[in-house]
Amino acid sequence: MRAPVVLLLALCSCTEQEVVLPKVVASSDYIAYGTWADTSTLCMNERLRQWDAFIEEISSTLEISPPSSKIRYTWVPEQFWSAERWGCSDPRRGCFTGFQQGIFVDDFENMHEIVHAVDFSGLGGGHPILREGLAEFFGTGRSTEAFVTDFTDRFMQLLSSTGKPHSPAEYVLCMHFVGSIIERHGISLYKEFYAALDRDSSPQEFEAAYQNVFHEDLLDGLLDMSSLAVTGQFVPWPCLEGSDAEVLEWTGEGVLRTTVHGECGDPHFAGPGSVPDSFGFIKHYVIDVEVSGYYRLTVNGTDATAPGLLAASIQSCPAIPFEILVAEQSAPHEGTLAAGRNMLTIYFPPTAALEGDAELVLEFQHSGAP
Repeated sequence: MRAPVVLLLALCSCTEQEVVLPKVVASSDYIAYGTWADTSTLCMNERLRQWDAFIEEISSTLEISPPSSKIRYTWVPEQFWSAERWGCSDPRRGCFTGFQQGIFVDDFENMHEIVHAVDFSGLGGGHPILREGLAEFFGTGRSTEAFVTDFTDRFMQLLSSTGKPHSPAEYVLCMHFVGSIIERHGISLYKEFYAALDRDSSPQEFEAAYQNVFHEDLLDGLLDMSSLAVTGQFVPWPCLEGSDAEVLEWTGEGVLRTTVHGECGDPHFAGPGSVPDSFGFIKHYVIDVEVSGYYRLTVNGTDATAPGLLAASIQSCPAIPFEILVAEQSAPHEGTLAAGRNMLTIYFPPTAALEGDAELVLEFQHSGAP
């Protein structure tokens, strides 16, 4: 067992007990990564490089300097969760606790929390609505379309109750508010509004600050924001313009049948550490779908595939309507895909060789709904 580092939690959003941190097993310019998973299958250099680029991009967008201290990033898989290893007050949600202890996540990649670390470094602690909204806007790719119709009433209810989001729906409300401000007024005025409030500002102070910065009543602003949905700005790595992700070509009309291989060092390959009964590595590819319709996805092992979880998912890139297909080994799945660029993710079993193989079949079934 590696020797743990024990630190006291510093921020009130965290538990008051001592938290045990795992050893740092990978690091980059801005990230110090640790996990309680088995690190004998670790392969994080490529992914940390992508996180570094993301941090620099967000810092530039916010017109602030990147963090001067490395962000401690701890992945606590569900199988290894315990109160003494988890630095967040909510056992169901990750958090950024400050630069002493950093980020705790239960999914190995959480860009929302990385945005928190960046904005905290450059802007300081702010009102929860603004901080959570900013992290959702830049750290996810979700749409707020389902929240536009009754946005004003729901947002005012959130502001007048606790002023802090708790449910997933409340996080989306915050994202719609922040995203609408940035798209309508720009980063500079958003930062001015951010600086005018603190984490405990009352609803009355919130409304007054909004009036002073944007020269309009908050209710009028909310009504204007209710006319157009906001989309999160995070773009999955293979979907970025100029991505070096491997493109899988169709092998026949409406059929893509191929054997895929991934290994540590490949673009878009990552191994965050392995846990029992789960994947060890992921690799992203891209598939250009020509016809929207209903598709069947199948993934199976090859003679070289190690025992363990093998799965695949296809998710649409942000420029097209969101769709997702998920299939596990020998359990095909059918669903809709939109025409355009899609991201394929293969989840490989862990191996000491830090590589994986799989047979993939994607077949067009028909156009329209199932």
